[in-house]
Formats: sequence, structure tokens, C-alpha cells
Amino acid sequence: LKGPKLAQGMFSTVYQVTCIETLEKNAIKFIDLNELNQYEKTLIEREINFSKEFIEQAGDNPYVVQYKDIFKYRDYSLNHEILCIVMELGLGSLDVFCDNGFQDVFSIKMLFDQMVRAIFWLHSQEVPIVHRDIKPANIVIMNDQMLIKFIDFGFCKQLNKACQTIVGSGRFMHPKILKGQYGKEVDVYSLGRTLEFMLEQLNKNSLNSQESLQLFEQLNNIKFAMVEENINEQMTLQQ
Repeated sequence: LKGPKLAQGMFSTVYQVTCIETLEKNAIKFIDLNELNQYEKTLIEREINFSKEFIEQAGDNPYVVQYKDIFKYRDYSLNHEILCIVMELGLGSLDVFCDNGFQDVFSIKMLFDQMVRAIFWLHSQEVPIVHRDIKPANIVIMNDQMLIKFIDFGFCKQLNKACQTIVGSGRFMHPKILKGQYGKEVDVYSLGRTLEFMLEQLNKNSLNSQESLQLFEQLNNIKFAMVEENINEQMTLQQ
């Protein structure tokens, strides 16, 4: 059963769905393949292949949204081929969650720690993987315990050679991407910009203890170290 619309992306529309037999709730992404150019189709294929080749090999990875099923059907009213991707359901993306602001800096640290572990896992694969499009819209809050998972791996790239493709999203994109030569540092930069975004949404009146003030200052320092454009001076995820 199709439920409410959850998101509208560049290539797709996402709805909540409920299985009639099990009553399990999931999200389903509908992609009209006839509306995509060849480059956009390549991004979709890359996202699907990433899920199959890496996520499934790692089992139930706690930091990447899992695909449940992938299938196609033909919409005869338009005579278009529709790709459907069924995935686990979350509460919403981080950018929407941030609309309500953060009431304490400790929540920001908890979310940020998870992001670092997730991207460190990608970078630690036998052939390291760069996400290349880390931003709040691609991070999903999964439950009330604030577990986060990453989505949209269409821009991800294996680092078996230098990346040269221009991808990414505005404020969160490392300037080196525009120059066409980059590596893991672009994800570190994007994490720093995402941390910056979260800190901007913090209710500063909540910084009413020495512990909270110290943590806020610490996170600010981490942010500045991560968005350093000089790779020799930029903080690494191991640090």
C-alpha cells in the first residue's frame, strides 16, 4: 500500500509503503527511466551496484540504508519504464530534522561521531570508497535513538585511481572537485561542512554549562580542521 510522499529528488520520488502481508513499513523510490539522460542513468546504476557489491558483502552495515528489493515495471499510461527501489524506512533526512534546531550540543556530537565512523568504514575498504556527495539531505535519521544512515551512493567512487569527475553539492563540496583531482579528503571536507551546518542550528542558550561550552568549542575546532583545503594540514578521520 502506498503511503505519504517522503521526498522529491533530482531523479526520483520516494513514498512510504506498507506490505499487505507483513504490515512492514518501508520506503520505495520511483525513478522514471525515460526522463533520465545517459549520465543520470549511470548514477542510478552506480548506486544500485554499490548496494549489491559492497553493502551486501558487509552484511547489515549499521551506517548505510539497506536495499530490500529492486524491480521495474512499465507505466502504460505514459509508456515509460519505472525503476523501483525498496529500502528500509527512516524518520527523515538530517536537513529536515535540522529545521527544528538542536537543543543541546551533545546530540550534535552523537550524530557527528556516527558520520565519522560511517565514512571511515567506506574509506577502509580493500579498495577505498569515496562518497563524494555527503550533505544533510543524504543522511537519514532512522529512529528516536538518533541512529543515522547514509543514502544516495550514485556519486560514490572507488579509489583505485585518482577521481576526476565533477560531482557534489554546493556548500558541502570540496573546491578540489572542481579541479578534477581528489581523494578521501573531499569526504572529510564535506563532513566538516555538515558539522558546521548542525552547529548553526544549535540553540546557543543551551550552552549553559562548562561541559557544553567546552564541547561546542571542541566541535568548532574540529570543523575548522576538517574544512582546511590544504590536504597536508587537513584533519584526517583517524584523528
